[in-house]
Amino acid sequence: MRILKKITEGKVLKKNYRFSKKGLTLIELIVVIIMVGILMSGLSLGIKETIDLWRFLTFRNEIASQGRIALVRMAREIRQIKNRSPSNEPIIIANEGRLQFTDIDDLVIGYQLSGNSLMRNSDILADNASNLTFCYYDRDKNEICSPACSCDVPGGQLSDVEIIGVRLEVQSGGQSMTLRSEVYPRNLGY
Repeated sequence: MRILKKITEGKVLKKNYRFSKKGLTLIELIVVIIMVGILMSGLSLGIKETIDLWRFLTFRNEIASQGRIALVRMAREIRQIKNRSPSNEPIIIANEGRLQFTDIDDLVIGYQLSGNSLMRNSDILADNASNLTFCYYDRDKNEICSPACSCDVPGGQLSDVEIIGVRLEVQSGGQSMTLRSEVYPRNLGY
């Protein structure tokens, strides 16, 4: 009660409360610096992991986007294969890794893999392509040629091709993504 009365009057006994006017001791300062260092190192590891994840996802999206754009362009151009007639077969080469045809504007377009580049004639359509496979089907979706048989569509069967399957695999940095499309050329019967 006596201490409470002295505190309320503004008189605090020095022997009950020890306040040093010297500031922080060296040991206290070192402990605080070590604690802040430990907190900052933990925080920096979290930030580094977040940045690495962002780079990984951005890189993967760029590769996938480039592959999708290439596959969409291929499908659009394959749909534009020239009309088939008894004297004119618009598909020139059709095998497992290469397709060459004439489009409705009488342009010869060919797709194949060269190294890790997907080529459209002599132009690079996409980089980081690790595999390009074509499959050919007739009107009833029966395989004329598939990669399982290391195919090369014989000239006599080119006129039976009405559906073309395209499989593109893009790969970079140990990651790979497979993109597929089934194309129904407008002028080959569908």
